[in-house]
Amino acid sequence: MKSTIRTYYGDTGNGIADTQQSPYITQLSRIVQREERDLPVAYRHALRHGRKPALVFDTDEWVQAEKFPATPAMVDFVNAAHRAGCTLIGLTGRNSGQQAATLGNLSAVGYEGFTDADYYTKPQGDTRSTIEYKSQTRAYLESTAGGADDIVANLGDQYSDLIGGHADRTIKLPNPTYYLP
Repeated sequence: MKSTIRTYYGDTGNGIADTQQSPYITQLSRIVQREERDLPVAYRHALRHGRKPALVFDTDEWVQAEKFPATPAMVDFVNAAHRAGCTLIGLTGRNSGQQAATLGNLSAVGYEGFTDADYYTKPQGDTRSTIEYKSQTRAYLESTAGGADDIVANLGDQYSDLIGGHADRTIKLPNPTYYLP
């Protein structure tokens, strides 16, 4: 398994992934290119129906030390979506004690547009499963009470990030830590 993960990330034996060329980079780049091509269509569709286009991101890879690198190819994609007028929504099953560090890390690695107001953490003591919490939060965001966003895409690196509907599209990002290709 370790050998498969090293190969997938392009690790040459020093424990550091190749950020320019590897099966992981190739797969992620294909996903981002497809979404960059399709995003303007989804954006216009939301506006035609009087809704605010939004993208939901599972952003729980960043934690207290604020030292996690950005997912390759995602910074440019996310920033382009933000500049195009999409609301960026961070949604994690982690608790609010990690919110400030996560937002600080996102900013430090170059992401624009993530804000406290659009970053959702699972409340302390909430007994819902993470899948229930995330799907119900997306439903709320698409409701009038939640701002009537049109979630044009929900992106995550685990299938559990994507279950439960309330998004026009779901995009599973590669992460062999959770799922080996």
